[in-house]
Amino acid sequence: YVGTEMLLVGVIAESTGVAAKVLRNADVNLKNARSAIEEMVGRGNELVSVSLGVPITPAAKQALAEASVLSREREARTVDPSHILLALIKEDGGSACRLLERLGVEPRKMAEEIREGFVEKDNCQCCHSAKLEELGLDPAVVGRECRKSTMLEQFGRDLTAVAEDGGMDPM
Repeated sequence: YVGTEMLLVGVIAESTGVAAKVLRNADVNLKNARSAIEEMVGRGNELVSVSLGVPITPAAKQALAEASVLSREREARTVDPSHILLALIKEDGGSACRLLERLGVEPRKMAEEIREGFVEKDNCQCCHSAKLEELGLDPAVVGRECRKSTMLEQFGRDLTAVAEDGGMDPM
């Protein structure tokens, strides 16, 4: 089955975006998460045919639905790992929260850091339509300009930072 703890593993496995940055800052990594899950729920002993579909727990379905709501609230075009992580944290006492706690993370503090990351990512609180119209600016034009940098940040990688973190061979 796929539970909230496995959704969290998927979020941890994603290496870009706000969620990845917050998880990295909290020293959460895939290896430790997998080990902690095995301690919490054990390891399955059956192979599951993907063609038959993998069962998803009601809590995982609820978390994905909540992530979709969070995405729409932020007027995002897609649900990204940050939305899923926030939804998982919102399920106070759930498997994903227990996993984060087992990894030494305070879920509520992590949620605050994700929201701060959204503000940094948006990098442009001035882009709210009402404020722009008050200033006599066209929100469509200004919004398009603001999104240029966030698209690069969202889909690009800072190779200098990766190299400094030892993530690539300089040769």
